[in-house]
Amino acid sequence: MKRSWKHICVAAACALSLLLGGCSLTNRKAANTLTADESGSLTQTIVEQMDEEISEDDLKAYINEKISAYNDANDAESISLRSCKISSSEARIEIVYKTCDDYSAFNHMECFLGTISEAKEQGYTFDTALIDGKGEKADNETISERANEWMVMIVEEPMNVKVYDKVLYTTDNAEITGRLTAAANLKQATGQASDDAVESVEGASVSSSSSIVEADPVEGSDSSEIQKKISSMTELNTERAYIIFK
Repeated sequence: MKRSWKHICVAAACALSLLLGGCSLTNRKAANTLTADESGSLTQTIVEQMDEEISEDDLKAYINEKISAYNDANDAESISLRSCKISSSEARIEIVYKTCDDYSAFNHMECFLGTISEAKEQGYTFDTALIDGKGEKADNETISERANEWMVMIVEEPMNVKVYDKVLYTTDNAEITGRLTAAANLKQATGQASDDAVESVEGASVSSSSSIVEADPVEGSDSSEIQKKISSMTELNTERAYIIFK
């Protein structure tokens, strides 16, 4: 019997909890990667176990529907689906975001990419220990002196991060894993959803205890307006990882 679109949407939403979620699952090893390039765009690589009944075409349609809704609301092609493949019940999805603001607004998760000085202007603080690949603490004076040239990427989800130049330091809730890579070892992200929240997908309810929250489009294409929505979350805490690189 042919399954309904409602069934497809609900199953896909459950499988893609980290894609559209407001919070991440605890005690879960980060398998997803966020890659930044020099233009400021981000590529999100998602690896998720899928319901074996969901086809690749159904999954693509579901994701593209969400992306189109966001782009239409912002009157810009800010997000695109680069690839979506299912193999052995595992989905591998790549989504490209024009800016960190687009990533934050679409996923309801905080993300920053810019110089240390720019991060400070946005209200981020650097009064916590920053550690290099050998476990040695960074000198605060050096951080201040290089604030206009060194970059920082800030995330609040457990994930792998790849940047375009050498990683120098991370906060103690992350670790350097390669010349261009780091892992944010966060236990749980600080998303907008409560554990008891419930979402309706095409008339069917999905509990956000599975980390499901609709990624509602943000009106207006001005990135400064998007930034206002995350400006209240800019104080450093243990659920936000900093990755500093050249």
